[in-house]
Amino acid sequence: VIGYLTDWDLCNFLQRCMKSLRKDGVIVIKDNTCNDLAFMADKDDSDVTRSYQYLMALVKESGLSIVKSKSGEHMIQWQDDFPSDIWPVPMIALTM
Repeated sequence: VIGYLTDWDLCNFLQRCMKSLRKDGVIVIKDNTCNDLAFMADKDDSDVTRSYQYLMALVKESGLSIVKSKSGEHMIQWQDDFPSDIWPVPMIALTM
């Protein structure tokens, strides 16, 4: 769904979600990411595929941060069972 939101709308959406979080609550984003560019627009589908770095900048702008595990690692997992010609898909746990 986030691929159909403008950057501004995505930040606002994440901020609204953040306001609804309970203590220790988590928001999970799972979306395609492109490799080299900041983003790629698909005019036929009217969506945007953002790079991981670009997406993380928008997450930071919204006021959220990546959840850290007890060992201190960021809670990001990449979908690794897709064919190699498919966009990379991170699953990112976010919190306040």
